[in-house]
Amino acid sequence: MSLACLLAVLIAASWWKKDIVISQLVNLFSGEVVIQELTGLRLGFKQVSIEEVRLKSTVNSNLLLEGVTIVYPFHIIYDRDNTQKVELSIQKLTRSMDVAETSNESSADKQRRVNNATKNVGLSLNALNQNLTRFLPGKVSVREVVFDGLLTAGPLSIVRNNVNIYAQSPFQHPQLGELNLDFQADLTPSVIKLNPRILSSASRVLSEANITLNKKSTDTWAINSKVVSDLETLAPFIDIINAQNNSKSKLTAFGQVLATATMAVPDNLLSTPNYRDISIQVSGRELKASTSYPPLKSEIEARLSTDKPIEIYAKTLFPFKAQSIKGNGQLEIFLRENGANSSPLIDIKFDSSTPGASPELAIEGILYLNTANTVLHSPEFLRHFPALPLNITKGKVAFQGHLQSSSLSSISTPRLNRFRLDLTSSETLYLDISLPISQEDSLLHTTGLHHSRAQVNITEAISITGDLTDSSRREIKVSKGAITGKIEAINTESSALITASDIQCRHANTTSCHFELETRVPRFIDHTKELTATNLYSSAKVQILSDRVDRNLKLENIKLSAGKIDTSTLEVSDITLEAPSAYCEIAGPLTCTIRTINSQLGTVTSEQASLSGTLNFIDSKVALNNELISFDSAFETSHLELETPEKYSVSAAAKGKLSLQNNQLVSHSQIVAGPVEIELNGHYDLLTSSGKLKFSIPDVTFNTGKTLSETLQGLPADIVSGTLSAGGSLSFPPQSGDNFYINLLDIAVIYKESFATGIVGKLEIENKDGHWITPVPSPLSIASINAGLPLEKIQLSLQLDKQKDITLQQFSADFLRGRVTSEALVWNLNQESRKSTLSAQGVSLEALTEVTHSENFAASGHIDLTIPLVTGAEGITVEAGHLRGEAPGGQLRYYGAFSPQMLASNPQLKLIANALEDYEFRTLEGRVDYPASGDLQLQLKLVGRSDAIDSDRDLVINLNLENNIPDMLRSLQASRDLTKTLEKQLDQ
Repeated sequence: MSLACLLAVLIAASWWKKDIVISQLVNLFSGEVVIQELTGLRLGFKQVSIEEVRLKSTVNSNLLLEGVTIVYPFHIIYDRDNTQKVELSIQKLTRSMDVAETSNESSADKQRRVNNATKNVGLSLNALNQNLTRFLPGKVSVREVVFDGLLTAGPLSIVRNNVNIYAQSPFQHPQLGELNLDFQADLTPSVIKLNPRILSSASRVLSEANITLNKKSTDTWAINSKVVSDLETLAPFIDIINAQNNSKSKLTAFGQVLATATMAVPDNLLSTPNYRDISIQVSGRELKASTSYPPLKSEIEARLSTDKPIEIYAKTLFPFKAQSIKGNGQLEIFLRENGANSSPLIDIKFDSSTPGASPELAIEGILYLNTANTVLHSPEFLRHFPALPLNITKGKVAFQGHLQSSSLSSISTPRLNRFRLDLTSSETLYLDISLPISQEDSLLHTTGLHHSRAQVNITEAISITGDLTDSSRREIKVSKGAITGKIEAINTESSALITASDIQCRHANTTSCHFELETRVPRFIDHTKELTATNLYSSAKVQILSDRVDRNLKLENIKLSAGKIDTSTLEVSDITLEAPSAYCEIAGPLTCTIRTINSQLGTVTSEQASLSGTLNFIDSKVALNNELISFDSAFETSHLELETPEKYSVSAAAKGKLSLQNNQLVSHSQIVAGPVEIELNGHYDLLTSSGKLKFSIPDVTFNTGKTLSETLQGLPADIVSGTLSAGGSLSFPPQSGDNFYINLLDIAVIYKESFATGIVGKLEIENKDGHWITPVPSPLSIASINAGLPLEKIQLSLQLDKQKDITLQQFSADFLRGRVTSEALVWNLNQESRKSTLSAQGVSLEALTEVTHSENFAASGHIDLTIPLVTGAEGITVEAGHLRGEAPGGQLRYYGAFSPQMLASNPQLKLIANALEDYEFRTLEGRVDYPASGDLQLQLKLVGRSDAIDSDRDLVINLNLENNIPDMLRSLQASRDLTKTLEKQLDQ
């Protein structure tokens, strides 16, 4: 301030003397000064007065002096040794910065302009000392001083008494209120003593400096200084410096700092290379400084305490060539938002030393990650990382390490050479994650994981080391270390446990990292897709390689498994996948190539069937783009098991191609199961859980060495001969228009102990409005059916309708040398009751006795039958069927119908038994009933004659016969060799 006040002297003397001390000082600190305007000049021998002077320096510092008065001005010119009498007074001095002209000027340009302004200016400390004692007026007073609107002072009083100078002035600051500046100087030719002080309004010393300069030679001085300062009192002067640099930051500081310094100073103060042998010691307790930081929209507060003074020894000041730096202390940094209480960001204990040519710094501290939210949410951070909207609610990371900077010879441009940093969790880190999802049907959104809460722990210390000495090959390494994390969706039950261990990273010209990654998902729910997964597990060794162009990911020893996955249409349990390796490109959309994937399916179950076995994928490609997964691969398996709810099963081998694009799963495959080959082409929409499958079975020829049972186990029937082909199109879930067909050519089928041969026809089934039907009746012909009693030359048309009625239309067959016919035989698949009528004509009784192999029964003649059939839940029943013999009748021979004991006690029964041994009937008529029990009941009335009784008289016999048909058929089946009988039939 005193220098600015002395500009008034320059005004009065600039016309006569240009080389006096004031001009030197003005040019040094303010650049070249130009008088822009001078008004109200009044000259007198005793006094000179000026109403107003405007000055401007080349560094855009503007000065306005108002009410300038100089008493005894001519002593400055004619009596320089008697300037003690000169008095200078100024009513008001105002300094302001020309912001408009400097707002777009860089700091480098400004410094270059100041350097040019002060170039070639010399400033001798010895001359300055002499000139001050010779030319400084005896009294200088400034009633009011204003600096850039930041600080006001006055009245300022400067009194010189020969070599002793005393100055004092009160000043005001918006935050600090009123303070006092006190300055004393003792300017002898060989020793200069300076003692500036800042005092409170109660005269308590807040900041004080004691500076002594001893003249060692004509061109060298030794400085010894001690400063004790309350940092709060320095804030006004820092604000002025910020204004000079167009900075809007406001600094608030607290605490007391103690600094001592010694240095060899050149007499020419501008001879910067000659500032030598610098020794500085700084210490402080609970030093606090805070300032606003617009990029974070927060206020930053730093707190520093030293345990031992920080000591700096340097050979030269310009350039600064330090020889050693040592000291220790604690640094704490806090952030404060919107006037709230400050929150700790980082707490560091440090210990600096210089054991060799390079300074070293040992650090230990804690990073408070919840306070780091301010950084994560700042516009500057989100500009670089817009996809990481994290909110850390709790947690801190402990660290300790060692840093080595560049050689002290280059400390003016410091550079970190080597460092080591160990990270550990001092407590669990909690954070909220909210990821912006562009598609509401994406997996992260539908599972709720886009809005989740995470817990993270460093379970094993992470060590980070760096060697930056060679700028062409800087290297950073991460070794050891393990991290565990738990992620839980906030609005759903989905969760995941993640562990990364054995972390190893290296960054030089390229970056490489590898670690073991393990993931466990106890429960995973997607309500939109109706998907639930439990006990998911994955593990892999992860390697990441990155350079300036490419970023690659390599996975090794990949293992995936799932305890259970449920969807609306599928249930998957105990599935595992393993792959030796996978290679991925991650510079753009994630794309991966996997040579082989071996999977164990466990069990995949739907309403239609369950699937198990192994499935291997070959040359797989996986891509992730815009939250969508795509997949292309060939696949093969030598063992798949398919089983239906009815316990039908098939073992098969398969190969084909599988593709997933835009949530559409497409498959082309060939399946081989025994003699059957199946071509499958299908697609499935993962979003709608719907799909379609087209299949075709080329001609398959069966024989005794290649039967259907080799392919399909569990069926009650087996195809042992003939040729079959099939095809169709099925939807999941079933839809109208689904269809399939089966072509049969000379098919022979065994069902338990029965068989059918020569089956020829084409059966077509389609889905119409949710019902499986035959669009038109399907004609079928069968050479023979033998369930104990043979049917031959069967003709029919099969029809299935939406009521699930299977109708055999126009049924006809040869039976026991007769003919069996029906307009329609109906069976309902829901076991609802249906009625049909079966007619038989010309059934040979002789043929019946031949096929039944009866030893005590023989018959001839033919009969006709009308059988009303009822089918339903009780099976097949007959009520009130009718039986009638054809003319001219026939014979009955029934031997041993009754036991000897029965005949001995009943003479009438003996008479009937004798008659049946040789009976010729003219008429035969009766009723047929067949209840659900399977006992056939016949009520017969025969009219005829028997030679054993009376050949001339009619004998009428009424018979009630009962026989269990299932037992009879089983007996007939057991009495024959099925294989030989079938082979004979096939030969015919």
